[in-house]
Amino acid sequence: MYSKELIALISKNDKAAIRDLFERYYGKMGSIAVRYCKSQTQAAEAINFGFNSYISKLQQNRNAQMVDVDATFEPDFIKACASFVKGIS
Repeated sequence: MYSKELIALISKNDKAAIRDLFERYYGKMGSIAVRYCKSQTQAAEAINFGFNSYISKLQQNRNAQMVDVDATFEPDFIKACASFVKGIS
């Protein structure tokens, strides 16, 4: 699925598109979260928090300029994951 189509579906809160995005980036999200977290449980919570914050950011900016999911996902996820871990400590 192309990024523009994916963003359009996510902005309409399409569960299948959100699941597809989650499954596409789960491995990368997991490896990043484990670096920041002290335990697997905390890493799983960080993954969920980071992913949900990215999805809500996409849904809030749905009328803004279309972004490239592949280019923006990792930096935004890392920021959200780091802020979650800092909030726990």
